[in-house]
Amino acid sequence: IEMLKCKMFGLLNTMVMAVEETSSVCDKEFWEELNPVETLLKCNTVGSLKREMNNILEKMDKYVEESRKEQEDTLINNIIHFVNKNYMNMDLNVSMIADRFRINPSYLSRLFKKQAGSGLLDYIHKIRIDHAKKLINNTDESLKEIGDKVGYNNNVAFIRAFKRCEGITPGQYRDICEENLQ
Repeated sequence: IEMLKCKMFGLLNTMVMAVEETSSVCDKEFWEELNPVETLLKCNTVGSLKREMNNILEKMDKYVEESRKEQEDTLINNIIHFVNKNYMNMDLNVSMIADRFRINPSYLSRLFKKQAGSGLLDYIHKIRIDHAKKLINNTDESLKEIGDKVGYNNNVAFIRAFKRCEGITPGQYRDICEENLQ
């Protein structure tokens, strides 16, 4: 049993190092509550050692999963905030955002869709179109000027995106808004 405990401590050491590498925040309280060394030292049989080691590993796995989820939530919230502040930038796209947050563009796309329920590019278009609708309602600026202000580098791209999001062109939207005012 003593030799098996030594082997378990070696495995435990490897697992602790892996947890600390994968989690950006290692919670001191988690380790104090888990107290794996004391738990394993108290074991008197191979069966109890196996049970306790499995219990420790399950708790460590749950901790890593919760930490990963928190990190992903924070990342997505930061990206949403970034898009909302920079929607008017014509260079705003998935690659630019991935570079800004130092992550792989494919990973970013998958994660955003999983967390937010829609693709990142669709989200960018939605934010731009929402702001365009406000400008159409509240200004007399041309549709070209509005498209430029919300981040579209040409009128065709603006009209296509608007129609895809709203089902009508920005010109039709403006006409409907004007009809409703009369």
